[in-house]
Amino acid sequence: MSDERIVDAMEPLPDPALEPTAALLRDALAREAAAITPSADGLARIRAAIEAEQGTASSGVRRLVALPGRSGRSGRAGRSGRDGGRRSWVSVLAAAAAVVVLAGAGGFALDRFPIFTGKTEAPAAGEGGDGTTSVNTAPVPRLPVYVVGELERGKRVEYRLFREYRPTTAVGISERLSDALTEAVSRRPDDADYVRVFGGAGSSKVDARWDEAKGEVVVALTPAMTTVRLATDSRATIAIQQLVWTASAVVGRPDVPVRITVKGPAVNTYLFGRPNFELGGVFRRQHSVDDPLAPVWLVDPEDGTTMGRALTRFGVSAGYDARDGVTWTLRRNDKKIAAGTAVVGFTGGREAAVPGSRGTARIDVDHTQPGFYELVVSIPGPAGEPAWTDSKTFTVN
Repeated sequence: MSDERIVDAMEPLPDPALEPTAALLRDALAREAAAITPSADGLARIRAAIEAEQGTASSGVRRLVALPGRSGRSGRAGRSGRDGGRRSWVSVLAAAAAVVVLAGAGGFALDRFPIFTGKTEAPAAGEGGDGTTSVNTAPVPRLPVYVVGELERGKRVEYRLFREYRPTTAVGISERLSDALTEAVSRRPDDADYVRVFGGAGSSKVDARWDEAKGEVVVALTPAMTTVRLATDSRATIAIQQLVWTASAVVGRPDVPVRITVKGPAVNTYLFGRPNFELGGVFRRQHSVDDPLAPVWLVDPEDGTTMGRALTRFGVSAGYDARDGVTWTLRRNDKKIAAGTAVVGFTGGREAAVPGSRGTARIDVDHTQPGFYELVVSIPGPAGEPAWTDSKTFTVN
């Protein structure tokens, strides 16, 4: 199961005053970087060494440094968010120091922002493993992208953010930001249950960059993207949050400010023409009672994927509204074959959960028979009203 974390990339480095070892390693990194003299054939030699040690990945891109909290190792139910299972930053900095030394020999430098991979592992002994198989895919670099789901409640439409991952070959942080935000705004979501809320054609590109001096992400939309007739404030709100959550996830800083602008001379600088959403300023993630994330979504499998015959533990990300558990149903060839309720674990336990909290649940799925499967998760809704759900389909040969 994927290690579901709302802090989608590296967490802030520790205070050197509180972590002297980290400070020493950081100084060592700076000295090594300053002494780098690129060589002409260094990159080719490093790539050859990596291939010899690890073999060639299908994408041709590898994860050189393991990221904290991204090993995909499933733990006990209830581990979520900033849990105690993450790696020490000291070990990460040490690994980074080794990479800088390699960079000096090879003539390339790694960006300080990470690229995620899709590899996950089965639980280790003593960490809740029970012999079931967990999702295990090739380590293809991927970008976190937030997409929008909608739910009609009478004449009112509610919007929430769900998360998908997209493969990438981008290296620089600005290139990764542009790719991820273009996927979020212009492309159709991988899952047909999700919707696009921005205007503009699917070929339009979002320009984004990391402003190191100001410590903010700058996003430039096309005028067509900002034009939607008869849009509501709730649609504009979720559109802003889609940009902010995607950008901050790529950067790996949940509190990063995101400046949203319009390319060229804009006729109207208000998103979707809504007077409460003037562009050009800075926006941040909403939290607590204004949390825009969906109450529940399936972390895996990826929608439409093909899998082998196995017993697999799939992951569920759930919010405060799902604190009493999530229900799930499994269908094969349009016939219901299993159902149940999964307990959602929060850091500190259920009683510690508050609006904006995020927890995880796990569902053991038997797909040892060939066929077309659909897994659906949901939380109970108000009496007589629809509930938030998420579904993923997959084929077993």
